Amino acid sequence: MQHAGLKLLGVFLKTHGIKGELVLKLTSSIAKEFSEGEPVFVEIDGIPVPFFIARFNIVSDDTAIVGFDETPDEKLAEEFIGCRLLAENGKLESETDGDFD
Repeated sequence: MQHAGLKLLGVFLKTHGIKGELVLKLTSSIAKEFSEGEPVFVEIDGIPVPFFIARFNIVSDDTAIVGFDETPDEKLAEEFIGCRLLAENGKLESETDGDFD
């Protein structure tokens, strides 16, 4: 599903650890520029829901570990598996891969 003004950063593959962190499969190299405190959107049931990144660590060229304050444990984080992570286009400079517009 496309959302005007939002860019796809990646898809959550699985949980990581017991602190509610998730493994993100990066689909946009711009995602590597994100850091803690950045606003993003998790697409839940086709609707982009805003969250703030509490933890963001790149682990390889195409994966990162992401944590949100709103997902303090593994059980809550499991609900995000398979969901897409989006960000506002205005926050992302000249990248075009994963673009929705």
